Amino acid sequence: MSQPDTADTTTFAVNLRMRGDARALIDCAAKARGKSRTEFMIDAALRSAEEAFLDQTLVRVDAETLHSMNGTTLNQEGLPVDRR
Repeated sequence: MSQPDTADTTTFAVNLRMRGDARALIDCAAKARGKSRTEFMIDAALRSAEEAFLDQTLVRVDAETLHSMNGTTLNQEGLPVDRR
C-alpha cells in the first residue's frame, strides 16, 4: 500500500516493553541494515501492516457459484437444498 502524497508529518511517541534478548536482536538487525532501532522497527511494523491487508483476498461470485464451492445444491429458486 502506498502512502498518500500529502502525508501528515506529525510524529507520535510509541512506548514498548520487551525482553532484553528481543531488544538486542532488533538492535543487531538494525545495525546490520544501517538503521536506528526506531527506523528499523517502524519499517518492520509498516511492512507487517501492509502484509496483513495484502493477505486478504476478496472473491466475488454469484450465489450458484458460492454454493457449488461449498458443496451445496440449489433448487430452481436458487435456494440451498437440504441433502441430509
